[in-house]
Amino acid sequence: MSKVVTRTVFKNLITNSNGLLPDMVNFKNIKVNGVVRGCSGFLRYSNGNYVYVNTEPSCLSSLSDKILYRSAKNEKDFTGGENHYVKPSFKQKHDFDLQRLLAEVAYGRSMF
Repeated sequence: MSKVVTRTVFKNLITNSNGLLPDMVNFKNIKVNGVVRGCSGFLRYSNGNYVYVNTEPSCLSSLSDKILYRSAKNEKDFTGGENHYVKPSFKQKHDFDLQRLLAEVAYGRSMF
């Protein structure tokens, strides 16, 4: 990923145009040897469902610029559901495709 997606960058990407966002639970920057490489944590939606997110770049070149996300049972579930990947868009202030995909995992259906 050419741009490091820190906790603050990710929060800006998923905040909708109304300023609303899911609760960010245990969301922390990932540091390796003092260098921030991304962030990880859980999003808690209004229905009580969780989505685990990790923005650290993968060593696999086909996934290196993508964000990992998957459903989770709670904020301690690091094995969760099926892995999904999405390439974030930094072209606008908010990434509506990323918001939609995360909400689909949380609510189990298309939200838009």
